[in-house]
Amino acid sequence: MLSARAFCTPLDKMKTFNNITIIMFIRKPFYLCSLLFLCCLALGCGGAVQTTQPVEGLVTLGGSPLAGASITFHPQSAEGTAASGLSDSDGKFRIQTVHGTPGSGTTLGEYRVTVSKIESVPTGKTTTESDGTVIEETTERSVTPRVYSSRESTPLVVNITQGKNTVNLELESAPRD
Repeated sequence: MLSARAFCTPLDKMKTFNNITIIMFIRKPFYLCSLLFLCCLALGCGGAVQTTQPVEGLVTLGGSPLAGASITFHPQSAEGTAASGLSDSDGKFRIQTVHGTPGSGTTLGEYRVTVSKIESVPTGKTTTESDGTVIEETTERSVTPRVYSSRESTPLVVNITQGKNTVNLELESAPRD
């Protein structure tokens, strides 16, 4: 007869009990099958690994390179992966997904592209701190036209294909409605 104490015995001592050894052989397949099932379940939930394609380009506003702009690629299908990047001083950019390495690009498919740049502008007012320090007040304004900063209104649509993708984003200073 088995007791609760037998189940709490360390594994090295269980070998001395024949009936416990038999139970361990019965329990091992259960644990192995459970572990195998959980591994399969975890792998099945991850989905297929999607490879990214390199994406780089140039963003201009009114024909001039736009430095410091935030560029975001919004997927048009469930298979796509959102990606973003910042333009450098020459308006050049490379994008990456959230979990990607810098410049790794994004997955295949069609994307709506948003571009925005915010800058601080002096208001002409000043504030004096309690220690006598004078601080110039600023406000933020969008450098890019509003139409380009919204996923719903942006006219910029690109298709990412296999291999290296070069995307030139030409923004109009005053886009047509």
